[in-house]
Amino acid sequence: MENMNTPHSQSAATDTESLLRHGLDPLQDDDDINDTITIAPNERDAQSAHHTASPARPVAAVSSADSNGAPVAQPPATAAPEEKKTEPGMQFNLSVPLYSLEDVVLNADTREKLETLLTLIRKHDFIYSVWGLSSVDPGGRCVSVNFYGPPGTGKTMCAMALAHTFGKKIIDVDYAELESKYVGDTGKNIEAAFRFAKENDAVLFFDEADSILGKRMSQVTQATDHAVNTSRAVMLKQLDHYDGIVVFATNLAENFDKAFSRRILSHIEVGLPDAPSRRILWQKFMMPTVPGSAEVDLQQLVEASADMSGGDMKNAFVKACSLACLEQQPKLSTEHLLETIAHVKKANHDVSSSSTPSVRALSTEEINEIVNSK
Repeated sequence: MENMNTPHSQSAATDTESLLRHGLDPLQDDDDINDTITIAPNERDAQSAHHTASPARPVAAVSSADSNGAPVAQPPATAAPEEKKTEPGMQFNLSVPLYSLEDVVLNADTREKLETLLTLIRKHDFIYSVWGLSSVDPGGRCVSVNFYGPPGTGKTMCAMALAHTFGKKIIDVDYAELESKYVGDTGKNIEAAFRFAKENDAVLFFDEADSILGKRMSQVTQATDHAVNTSRAVMLKQLDHYDGIVVFATNLAENFDKAFSRRILSHIEVGLPDAPSRRILWQKFMMPTVPGSAEVDLQQLVEASADMSGGDMKNAFVKACSLACLEQQPKLSTEHLLETIAHVKKANHDVSSSSTPSVRALSTEEINEIVNSK
């Protein structure tokens, strides 16, 4: 009788016993098993190295025939290597802030709130250490601020200006990189970000913060829901125990979980620039190195750029310079700028209209018609 105790059968038996010890069905698909078992990073690396070292199975190929019509086997093709299930450790970059407070153009009300915040940060250690506020608020050593408002209004510049004011470097954390495809690793990455900022005495900056400070899932139905809630819980814990500066920025502050809103020391709205701020911005753009900039009618630009963000104004200026370069004698003019301002406004309106379906209330007659038709 043929010996059935081959190396292949022994390996299969071992795999089956391993799955049974985990309480898993040996007939379950590999993808489902991978979703069920959470592999520790060191185990994941070891398993990945094992699979990578295994020789690829040759794939037979028959694609031609000889003169008699008999098939001729081609050299075996090598199977695509299996993707290694490893994830490199988080890399955080320390950056010197590009902007100071003098570089940021803000409405008077926003600037006043920012100045108040800076004073509060300067006195924060004093009131908690000397005045003893740490006894009634032991978790209040973390200085956290949230800049919120429309895109292009200078929220990131405010974060950099804050870091510059206190002579600190800034760590800009990208949530897309922070979020891990492995269950549980996102929380570890969050902890690593806070630890790195602490070790380097740097300002920790989370842009698009609604992605990580969003509302927790009230009904957990799958593993991803649990992972989201876990990462939120880790962030809450870090904010409760951290004693450095954390800055958030978002266009969607209304999506914040209330637990996060309560823990943030100051929420500052960075709105669209008012007329005095728009004038200052246009003056900054009109550099003496740009031909014709001194002859531009600033008042016309201020009026035409109402309801535009500083970022939109900058885009209009760059496009106007490009138009001026097409002239036989390149020279920037008010007409170039008014044309590009109109283009930017129209583009913003068209994009907004296409992404937001028009909704109107039904009339009483229309409601009655729908009801009677059923």
